[in-house]
Amino acid sequence: MRISRQLIPGPMISALLVALSACTSAPRFPVLVDSVSASQPPVVGRIIEFSFELHAIKDEPELVVSLIVPDQIHVFGDEPVWSISLSKGESASFSTHLCVLQEGQWRMDIGMTSRRQGEFQYSGVEVIGIISGQNDAEILREQEITYNQREQEQMPTPDPTRLDPEDCQRVR
Repeated sequence: MRISRQLIPGPMISALLVALSACTSAPRFPVLVDSVSASQPPVVGRIIEFSFELHAIKDEPELVVSLIVPDQIHVFGDEPVWSISLSKGESASFSTHLCVLQEGQWRMDIGMTSRRQGEFQYSGVEVIGIISGQNDAEILREQEITYNQREQEQMPTPDPTRLDPEDCQRVR
């Protein structure tokens, strides 16, 4: 899978809108990812604080939130999984420290699973794209990402050098 910024051509948007207008709307996941941020651009070898905020549009008494990262991104500290309760209209913030170990284009998922009295109700995912190099990097929200369907895996650079997590540095 190749993650990149691209514009969808006008005729394709028109065809998509016509096709979608024939569909009935699916129920919306009742927890939204309001914001995503990083303390600094996630260049290779730099430890950053990655944060996101969720907002509940209905009561979620048992919500499990997780940040799922590929092997090319190292998480420092505890596994990024949180169990919380959110009331309708309430927001919650989450953060963890990450380091990209290899240049490339990577996908992270913010996973959300709702339970009621221990029983699974539904789940949702927000995709986050990371484009990381030695000197520059970018974080993309799901709506900014397009996928090349011919490539089925995430894309490292042609001659990847992979760091050990011990080589990551905190930059102020």
